[in-house]
Amino acid sequence: EAIVSTLKDMPYFQDLDTLDVSASVCVMGFACGLMYATDSGLLFLDVVDFYVNFVMLLIGMLECIAVGWFFNFEGQINFLGKLPVTVYMTTNFLSIFVASICWFGIADLNVALSSGFALLVSIYAAGLVFAIRTCPLASKQSERRRISTISTNESRAKNTNELPGDDEPEKQSAAQYQTQQWTDYQIAKELMLRNILELKAELEPSVNVFPLWVAVLIKHFIPHALWILFVNLAVARGPNDQILLGNYGGYPAWPFQVSADMKNMWIGCFESRES
Repeated sequence: EAIVSTLKDMPYFQDLDTLDVSASVCVMGFACGLMYATDSGLLFLDVVDFYVNFVMLLIGMLECIAVGWFFNFEGQINFLGKLPVTVYMTTNFLSIFVASICWFGIADLNVALSSGFALLVSIYAAGLVFAIRTCPLASKQSERRRISTISTNESRAKNTNELPGDDEPEKQSAAQYQTQQWTDYQIAKELMLRNILELKAELEPSVNVFPLWVAVLIKHFIPHALWILFVNLAVARGPNDQILLGNYGGYPAWPFQVSADMKNMWIGCFESRES
């Protein structure tokens, strides 16, 4: 029923009869399940069960990226600028990719850990600083400071003959607020949290409580952790010191490894469409 409902929501299948779609899904499921009814069924199940871990890790990572990074993406660009948003997102994931190469590609454990963490922090920090410096809000600080100074001087000139206690302090405080409106810390906070705070505000009326720490984990921790687990599984080695990916259990590439990969690719495509 879940598969049929998902297919019926797609534009390609909306005009088809529900009975025809259900029959097609049943026939396809029956055909895919035939290999498990053979004498080698448990072997196929073992291989598919191993490779489905890759699919679930990858789908989970992509779903967190879609929710944590691409939610109201246009709004982020309109407010912060296309270049800083793109640079911050790119360097955020580039740092963990490069660090993973060091962690899983260098034989010496101490060198791998130290170089990986050093590159992780340096790439992330460089991307964050570049995004802040190229943000239009940062370039407006000097302009706002100049405008606020001019407006303050003009207000003082106009009110030289007015009694103390008029609206001059209010104008000065407003000008001071404009001067201090966008610091580097505030721009960094907007880059890190703006869209997930909007996500939190949009979901809370429906789910009642959506903690901020959950939103932060979805954007800044879970995708990176799932990527590390994905790479760790991809480079894992078996008892014969061969990489398990493509050689799991010593089963022949055909039909075990290939059929398992094909089935899991189909599962991955369906799960991504359903999400």
